[in-house]
Amino acid sequence: MQVAYFLLWLVITLAVAYAFVQLGLLLAQLRKRSDEVINELLPLMKNLNETLEDVNTELDRVNTVIERVEQLSEKVTHAVAVVREVLSSPLGKVAGFTSGARAAIDAFIKGK
Repeated sequence: MQVAYFLLWLVITLAVAYAFVQLGLLLAQLRKRSDEVINELLPLMKNLNETLEDVNTELDRVNTVIERVEQLSEKVTHAVAVVREVLSSPLGKVAGFTSGARAAIDAFIKGK
């Protein structure tokens, strides 16, 4: 009976040892793969960082253009308002004078 226990203990010990060896091999493969992934990711992250910096630079340029367009729009709006004011006052006077002259001519013609 002791021989059977010894054989059973030997088989269990060998099975556990085999499991630990396989686990060690698996962990070594996992470490190797993780190192490969890290080595591949680092250049990709560097390229991504450079690309994002380029995008930010372009966005800054676009913002500058938009600000300048807004300033130009405000200046055009102001210029149109000034031109309207300058032209509307004399045109109103001409229209008033023409209306008054027409009324005077009509009154003169009817008065005859």
